[in-house]
Amino acid sequence: MNVLSLFISAALAITPISDPREWIKLNRPSVLEWKHFDPGLVKVMKGKAESIGVVYGHFYSDKFTDVALLSRQNDRLVFEIVRCNPDCAVDLRQQLKDGMQGIRFVTGGLTYLTIVSKGQLVETSPAIEGEDKHIRLKHDAIQVATFEKAAVVWYWDEKTKKWDTVSTAD
Repeated sequence: MNVLSLFISAALAITPISDPREWIKLNRPSVLEWKHFDPGLVKVMKGKAESIGVVYGHFYSDKFTDVALLSRQNDRLVFEIVRCNPDCAVDLRQQLKDGMQGIRFVTGGLTYLTIVSKGQLVETSPAIEGEDKHIRLKHDAIQVATFEKAAVVWYWDEKTKKWDTVSTAD
């Protein structure tokens, strides 16, 4: 690597990025695209969503566009929420190799993302014991689903200023 390349790399590392698409391109080249998902899932979801590895929304406010994504990092599937306010930075990171709350079947390109629009009522699935939530979304939210298995909606809780979940399918 020559000196100019090192200088450009260093400048990019400290330069704030406010465009989530540009942030992904520079920071998550391993983001999952259609070709990384199970063919059965792609057949069902193609046309219903622009992407199932990346979703854009207003997760914190209507002012900035944020992003949630799935990527491969060190042979692990990672779910991240990137807050752009105005500069983009990872706000939540969860490895999915061993599953996550409400998602027990994380395998072979079957876990994907969809957007849940603000204003919708998100409720706990009747099949989930020990959880009974009914949340009217104040901002967009992210559904992390495993095809034909389970789904969890991640939403920003304004009161606690933390991410919370609702298990919507099992």
